[in-house]
Amino acid sequence: MDCLLQRSFSISVLCWGLECRCFALVLWVSLCFVFSFVSFSVQRSPLKSLHEAVVPYNTINSYGLFRRMTGLNGRPEIIVEGAYDPNGPWREFRFYSKPGNVSEAPVFVLPHQPRLDWQMWFAALGSYQYNPFYINLVYHLMEGTPEVMRLMSKPQPFEVPPTFVRAKLYHYFYTKFGEEKDWWTRELQYEYMPIFNKGEQVVLEYLTKNRLVLSSEYSGGIFDFILSKLHGIVYETDQAIFVWGVLVATMLVIMTNFLYSIDLFSLLNSLQDYGI
Repeated sequence: MDCLLQRSFSISVLCWGLECRCFALVLWVSLCFVFSFVSFSVQRSPLKSLHEAVVPYNTINSYGLFRRMTGLNGRPEIIVEGAYDPNGPWREFRFYSKPGNVSEAPVFVLPHQPRLDWQMWFAALGSYQYNPFYINLVYHLMEGTPEVMRLMSKPQPFEVPPTFVRAKLYHYFYTKFGEEKDWWTRELQYEYMPIFNKGEQVVLEYLTKNRLVLSSEYSGGIFDFILSKLHGIVYETDQAIFVWGVLVATMLVIMTNFLYSIDLFSLLNSLQDYGI
């Protein structure tokens, strides 16, 4: 009888410990969520120092949350087009997750947030003159820079980089269920950016002035070399799938450590002995 009470008590303690761990996890996630609303300027200096130390290695990104979003009267989207001749034909660049082709279904990326697509949403709320990153993007699209093309969808409609690039701004709307075969409808609003020529010197001068084009090749140490190789391997995998893979692997490691810590086999044998 004492043995039975002891085993029952052990099981109760085990369940209580599991509940405590779950509660601690929920509390930690909640604190992280609340912490994300605090302005980065008022965070403690050690956190700022840590963030600044790892930023050059491009291993993490800063994210922001908004209480109000746009899109009530249509979702503004920049459609970037390329051509080999200024008279066309023009073909659209395909981005990883943002709307483009009205026949393509939205992709599931949660909890990943594709950085380029996110920046394109901001650019659509203003003009290209006030978005240096967008001019930089156009330049690299015409150059076919591999590090930039990795952030786009595959395949692209160009075998070689186009000579001319332009952009239009559309408002996108979801189609009504069962009425359309397409996922989106879109309405042209205006020309977002006129035709840019790959050979235009003014573009290169603008990028150089804003320090977006390096005058010399960056040379780092062994750690940078290793990260560069890892980036090459990672970019061969779909962005969202890679993030989910890391999350699943992390959860498996946590669960494995937890199961080893509670002596699962002894617990199962005890439950079988008492017909539970």
